[in-house]
Amino acid sequence: MKMPISIMELADILHPRLDPWKIMVLLRAYLDESGTHAGSRIVAIGGFVGSAGTWQKLEGEWAAALAVFDGADLEAFHATDCENGNREFEHIPIELRIALAQKLAKAISGLGLFGVWCAVIADDWNATDFDAQFSKEFPHPFYLCFATVAQKLARWTALRTDEARMAVVYAEHQEFGANAERLWDAYSRNKRVAHLSSFSTASPRDCLPLQAADFLAYEMNRDWEAREYEIGTPSAHYHMPEPLKIIQQGGGLDISGCYDAEALQAAMRRFRTTGEI
Repeated sequence: MKMPISIMELADILHPRLDPWKIMVLLRAYLDESGTHAGSRIVAIGGFVGSAGTWQKLEGEWAAALAVFDGADLEAFHATDCENGNREFEHIPIELRIALAQKLAKAISGLGLFGVWCAVIADDWNATDFDAQFSKEFPHPFYLCFATVAQKLARWTALRTDEARMAVVYAEHQEFGANAERLWDAYSRNKRVAHLSSFSTASPRDCLPLQAADFLAYEMNRDWEAREYEIGTPSAHYHMPEPLKIIQQGGGLDISGCYDAEALQAAMRRFRTTGEI
């Protein structure tokens, strides 16, 4: 029996040089944040974009990986708890936590999900003298991260698809989840996210793709904290190779940057003259 043809194979048959993203009509982005609590050195938002079919495959692999820990009552993956052995991961040995993190990272990498992220160095943010207009629009680094990621998603979709639109799902958060929804409404009214069709929130416990978003947001937070503050890798952290390196091997991670003092000044100037960042 001949197996059903994949979208990648169809794109190659139709035209060897056709970008397969251009014939996709249903895209979904899942986003989460890391470091929005007081005292955090890095504030980050991260997540992944993929087709409905790709997300379905990831959900199957993700659920199967977590099911191995059925006796430990592990209901969801939370990156910081997995690394530090907190909450549901308290009684899971570090070797198994390392194996789980690497397995999940390989699942993300193997499916070709596209990662998008943004980060801000909190110390630089606090030391920057923002003008009133910028401060009103972005009262916390979270808002700048969210705006930057929304802008990236809109541009990414416009460049890689024709008529397709992207649905965005953001992880529920007591403080910033509602703010993200208000930001989305404002952007929609200003036509800033024309290629993004909808916005909703959900609990990571009930939505496995949001656990993948949490994974990336946390790893980007750690990576930039280590870069900026020269913090060594904790001995208990998953490593050799680290999850972020595994994800990068999939070739689907947005080449972006972290807002430092210079980048924040540049963003403020752009916003002052163009209303965009």
